[in-house]
Amino acid sequence: MEIDKLSEIFRLLSNKRRLKIIRLCKSPHTVTEISKKLKIPLTRTSEYLGQLQRQNLISKERNGDNSITILSLIEFNGRGEVKRK
Repeated sequence: MEIDKLSEIFRLLSNKRRLKIIRLCKSPHTVTEISKKLKIPLTRTSEYLGQLQRQNLISKERNGDNSITILSLIEFNGRGEVKRK
């Protein structure tokens, strides 16, 4: 993995709100659910999700009702280690 890509991933993970999104999305959630549960404005939530998706840290899936379900592609263990799902 390139240094620039790693640097960007660490930058994204240094933000507490983005970390909360990843932890919350161990199970699927819609964008609106994430915004409400974490008390983050919807536009900011969407911005964070786009950043995380570009680095393959989350996946987005469009549902039949035009909502989007988000699922984290990484997880944290109790020792602070990160692994891909």
